[in-house]
Amino acid sequence: YSDGLNTIGFHSDVLTEIDEGTGVIIVSLGAERTLTFQYKHDKSILLEFPLKDGSLFYMSREVQLHWKHAVLPAPNVTTPRMSLTFRKKPEPTTADSPAAASRG
Repeated sequence: YSDGLNTIGFHSDVLTEIDEGTGVIIVSLGAERTLTFQYKHDKSILLEFPLKDGSLFYMSREVQLHWKHAVLPAPNVTTPRMSLTFRKKPEPTTADSPAAASRG
């Protein structure tokens, strides 16, 4: 995010990309931005979490079932921010392996 006009809209992470019993870790570096959550079953319910420089935020896999999250515009922010995300992906099944795919 080069400044407060760079954003990402409301979304949920893909559950098949997050291993069971784990979640998503966000490390925020640079300008403070707010991570906003919107309840999927009532879009008027919003929760906001300011992510300061060096902060770490954890979202469980289950959060994705009921909430969307976004980094909304913040026109007063003029400095950059980097967001590093970490997740443990599920191990591929035998049917998903490249060798199985090549056997057709």
